[in-house]
Amino acid sequence: MMRRGVINLRQLRVAALMSFAGACLGTALIQMIDPSVLDFLVPIVLLAIGLYFLFTPSAGQTERAARVGQKPFDFGVVPAIGFYDGFFGPGTGSFFSLANITLRGMHIVKASGAARLFNFASNVASVAVFVVGGQVLWLVGAVMICGQVVGSVSGSLVAVKHGSRLIRPLIVVVCFVMVIRFLMQRFWA
Repeated sequence: MMRRGVINLRQLRVAALMSFAGACLGTALIQMIDPSVLDFLVPIVLLAIGLYFLFTPSAGQTERAARVGQKPFDFGVVPAIGFYDGFFGPGTGSFFSLANITLRGMHIVKASGAARLFNFASNVASVAVFVVGGQVLWLVGAVMICGQVVGSVSGSLVAVKHGSRLIRPLIVVVCFVMVIRFLMQRFWA
């Protein structure tokens, strides 16, 4: 997405660093407390995001004026989502995409590209903190990294090629599938 001009690294570097910082704090904290405190909240938030994109078909179709300034977004919203990613994680990409669209007024393709960058930064931070904390399953982690790289590259290429007509329905489906999976793990496992 950077080579195609969808992501401007210069514009997003501060937010990516703040995502990294937030995730460092979240990952450090998760090693000290029980993450089940978010078990009830995650499905509700993911369901809300899915419903938002389902019932707001124009969301992210065009760029519009930002509702939140760049600095409050970079130093408040992004590190908060990064913290959540380091602390718990499910749905982080959807949260970043939604924040970019609703708060910064980005087109859905640009919002998804920025979300990938922020999510990458938070994942790198989490890995680093888990390594320092001695909490890494190396083989599982290596497989997950490979999957993330393949998914991010192929997803970015598809997003640039097909745009919002594909991204919006995918966000809706992924949010609903994650809610179902989360509930099944919680209540039917």
